[in-house]
Amino acid sequence: MKPKIYYKLDEILAAAKPFARTKDAQSSLEKHLRNIEAKKTNKPAQSITEISYESLREAILLLTVCYEELITAILVKFKLLGYKAIKRIVLSHPSLN
Repeated sequence: MKPKIYYKLDEILAAAKPFARTKDAQSSLEKHLRNIEAKKTNKPAQSITEISYESLREAILLLTVCYEELITAILVKFKLLGYKAIKRIVLSHPSLN
């Protein structure tokens, strides 16, 4: 089974900050990331501290038309800041993790 890639929410937000074009872009991204991951994991949005690559992709897709380029830029900045992704084997049902 291939591990899923997860990122710490605060680290992804730090990596994304230089790419924000509006005053509320950062808070909007955080809100979308928390809500998307919360829905996938059945956890309260405010308790979310890690997000999956899929959630990052979905949130960026909702916020911009050039989502692939923005995701690439954020992940490059993430690595330049010295952050590391979290690889985890995820069972098919959230209650099993």
